[in-house]
Amino acid sequence: MAMKILALLLLSTVAVSASADDTGSMQLFYCIHSEHNCVDPSAAVPTSRAKALAIAEKALSSKDDFVGFTDVHETTLQFYVEDADSVWVDMPVPERKGSYGVHTNRAKALQIISRLSPPLSRYRAELHLEFKEWD
Repeated sequence: MAMKILALLLLSTVAVSASADDTGSMQLFYCIHSEHNCVDPSAAVPTSRAKALAIAEKALSSKDDFVGFTDVHETTLQFYVEDADSVWVDMPVPERKGSYGVHTNRAKALQIISRLSPPLSRYRAELHLEFKEWD
């Protein structure tokens, strides 16, 4: 009996730690130009919270680098470095020919990424993203 309880406790501990790192089947794409390391959005790869944050820390360091995420609902949330400490957070809506977005700093962008979880659409309201038509 004690072994069964111990086994159940061990299984629940593993399940809790796995869910703490679960990004709910989000996929990752990015480009770190200085490393010649890019993953195209059409070839996005599954990610974990730890991997997403490690990539983001590198990608959000240099102008024109970016990191983005997609979920099972095909919602995209991407972070693009415009200048030294200016990151454009962007949720494109191709059917409306525009994006919801907001400027933030690198530290805030990394904080957002560290807690990302699907559905990504909820970040539109949570981050107060504003719609802008594409030029």
